[in-house]
Formats: sequence, structure tokens, C-alpha cells
Amino acid sequence: MRRSNATPTTPPSSPAQAEPAPQRDGRTTSTPRRGARLGDVLAATDFSPGALAAIERAARLPLSAGSTLHLVHVLPAPASAAEGESAEQAARRSLDEIAARALDVARGAGNAGLQVAPSVLVGREFVEIIRHARSRGAELIVLGRHGERSILDLLLGSTAELTVRHADTPVLVVQRPSVGAYRRPLLAVELSDVALRSAALATKVIDPEVSRIRAIHAYHVPFEDRMALALPSIEFAAYKARYHDDARAGLRRLLDSFDGLGVTWESSVRRGDARRAIVREAGRWKADLIIMGTHGRSGISRALLGSVAESVMRSAPCDVLVARPSTFVLELP
Repeated sequence: MRRSNATPTTPPSSPAQAEPAPQRDGRTTSTPRRGARLGDVLAATDFSPGALAAIERAARLPLSAGSTLHLVHVLPAPASAAEGESAEQAARRSLDEIAARALDVARGAGNAGLQVAPSVLVGREFVEIIRHARSRGAELIVLGRHGERSILDLLLGSTAELTVRHADTPVLVVQRPSVGAYRRPLLAVELSDVALRSAALATKVIDPEVSRIRAIHAYHVPFEDRMALALPSIEFAAYKARYHDDARAGLRRLLDSFDGLGVTWESSVRRGDARRAIVREAGRWKADLIIMGTHGRSGISRALLGSVAESVMRSAPCDVLVARPSTFVLELP
């Protein structure tokens, strides 16, 4: 539950404009880029360097004027009231320092009128983060990743992974310190309704001057090993080509449905495991952000086996943004 809130503070405005991205061949939409921006954002911190990088990234996102950055730290349930009061006061002091740093970063990024609202919460980290995001109407949760993973994290998931697994709010997992706005986004899509929300979100979090996004779809050839043994080489090549052509056509139809987003789409179709394909494509593209959707499935099999999104989060060379279907709602413990 929420224990305390500080009064939001507002920085002076300091608009900044990025250099336009160079145009290349690709699929150009018929609608000009509108430069949509995010509203309120939540960033959680445990006062680690990774969490500080996430907060600085949140402050650099393209935010609407008057938006609020909800800065959250979650304490475990204290053994006594005195212990809880002492821990809360220490957390409040640290949050105030981080809030001042976030305002400085926001000022340099041109986020005019940003307010920072620090809060100290008590409970289980991922649960309180999601609850606070819901109660404040945050459009995005921003979290950092730690380099070291405990045995418990490996079995059940880190705070970032648990939040991605359970949140109905999109989650941005920051892997490295930010040096500017996102300019080389990679959208990883399944040919499903999840893709539209991911694509729309992508246009909000990247540099408003960027009008080109690379989209990748990974496909699977059924019974590939068996068919390689059963078919002559020419027929086997035709068998694989049929699935490649279907995947390419499906991706093109999907990108056609994104016309209203006003960006240029560069498409890439890769055969094989989606987790490896996405990470490799991010490396080839020199992506600074991977945007992907994930379905609303949950449960013990999901927790043990993980999802494509969670696997990409663990091995991606850049930040990862995960969006759920708009209809996904999970009851929290």
C-alpha cells in the first residue's frame, strides 16, 4: 500500500530539437508523422545504478507538457513501526535526491513542465509497482535491470520480469544508460492484434523526429528436419519458400494496417526461433530499442518456461519495451 507522497515539483522548460533521421528506401505511409507523446510515466527504483539509468531514461522520453513522472520505491513490510519509520525517512531522502536529478535530465531533454512525484510504498515490489501505475493512470512503467541474477530470480523471475509478466501497463526495461532519445527502434511482431498496440506505442517513445522503424517477423517452417530428409532438394527448397512467402505477405498486410501511424516501415522476415532472430536483428540493425508485444497468458507453465519477451529481455543488446493486448487485465495478489 502507499505510505507517503511528496509534492510534485516542476522544472523550467528548456525545449530541444533533435536532428532529423536520414531517409532510406522503405515502405512510406500516407499519413505524416504526428509526433504523439506519452502522458504520465512511472519509474521504480531500488537505488541501484541500473534503476538510476531507468529513471534518467524515463525523464528523456518524449513526454507531453504537464506530464508527471511517478518515482516509486517499495519497502518490504517492516518488523516494527520504528523500523518502518526509519526506513521510510531514509528512502524519502534518497528519492528527493533522485527526483532532483530527474528534473535536471528532463530539462536537458526539453520536457517542459514535467512534474516528479516521489512515493514510498510498502509490500511486494512488482505488485505495488503495478498497483501504483494503475491508480495514477500511468501509460508506461520504466524499470532497470540488474547484472547479477540470484537463484530465486532464475526460477521465478526478477522484479522487471515479474512486472512484465503481470502488468497490463506497457513496461520499458532499461538495459544501459541513456545518452539521448531512441533513434533506431526495432519492432518485433507476431501476425496478431497485439502488434497494433506495440506499433502505436513505438511511435510515442522514439524521438519525434524519427520517421523510420524496422519491423521483424520470425516464422517457423513445420517439420523442417523431417521434410529435409523426405523431399528432394528442389521440392524441399520450394516447401521452405512457401512459408517464407506467406510470412512476408502477412507482414506486409500487417504493416499496411499501420498506415495511420505515419512512419516508414522497413520489413525483415527471418526463419527460426523468434528469440534468437529478434536479438540478432537488433544487433544487425544496431537497434537502441526493441518493441514487442506479448499475449495475456500466465500461470505456472509461463513462470517456469518464460515467454519470448522475457527471453529477449535477458539477452537483448538494448532496451526492451513490452506491450500487452489492451484487453489484458490480471488480478494481483
